[in-house]
This record gives sequence, structure tokens and C-alpha cells, in this order.
Amino acid sequence: MEVLIAAIITGGIAILALMHYSLEARRVHVRETEQFYLKRYWELLDRLPPEALADDFTGPKILSDGMKVTSLLYLRVSEDLCEMRRQGNISDRTWRLRCTAMNNQIRRWPMIRLWAEVRDGKQFPLLGKLTANPDKYQPCELNILHRYWLGLTRPLFGPKIPE
Repeated sequence: MEVLIAAIITGGIAILALMHYSLEARRVHVRETEQFYLKRYWELLDRLPPEALADDFTGPKILSDGMKVTSLLYLRVSEDLCEMRRQGNISDRTWRLRCTAMNNQIRRWPMIRLWAEVRDGKQFPLLGKLTANPDKYQPCELNILHRYWLGLTRPLFGPKIPE
């Protein structure tokens, strides 16, 4: 009987360890995905001229081909990030930060010039929803428990980690 109890306890501990490893591996995947997108954003923003960093700069009426390419790539990366969030590959904390950053950047030169041309089309449906309602738009419709098991949020119980 003692052997059976020891086997059950050992099995339970092994299952818990496997669950913990799986959760941590998923969190690593989420962090790596987020780092990839963050790196790509900065690469694109580094291609912009210094004037694009000014809050009040409106820029020229006509964008150069290079500015159009950079702006379009930024919009595509942003749309892709929205899709990755919808699929459950971007954490809650990162989504809140990136959602605000994307919305702010799209409203600045040179993105705003290109966005005015493409926002009514079907190229960027998720980004269109984000810019229409940035405070409430949430492409990830998973419940809190599912998001926890995917490594998108933590912790469910105990002290909260500062955001």
C-alpha cells in the first residue's frame, strides 16, 4: 500500500513538473515572439528621418518612395502583431504597451499620410479596428484561464507583478 501511495505522489509531482515546464516553455516562446516584433519596429523606425520623431511635424504632402515603403512595412508589421495577439502569441502586458504605441505612431507623420490612403481598403482590417477604438480593441478573445495556460498573463493568484 505504501508503494502505491508513493507511486501516486511521484506521478503527481511528475505531472506538475511537466505542466510547469510546458508553461515556462510557452512563456519563453511568447517573449521571443515579442522581442522579434520589437526589434522589427525599431529597425523600421530607425529608417525614418529625424523629423519623423518630432511630435508636431506634419511632413511634406508627398512622401518619397523610401518613406512609403517604410510606412507600409510599419503598417504591415503592426497588422501582423494584431494577428499574433489574436492567435495568443503576444502577452497581455506587451499588447497594452504595443497597442498604445502603434496607435500613436500611426497618427504621426509619415504613417498618417499612408494610413489615410490605405485604411479604407481590406489590407489592414485588424489595424483598422485598433485605430477606430484603441482603448477597447482586443483581438485575443481567450478567457483568463486559457491566456494563463498560454503564458500570456500571470499570476492568477497571489501577489500581482507590477506592470
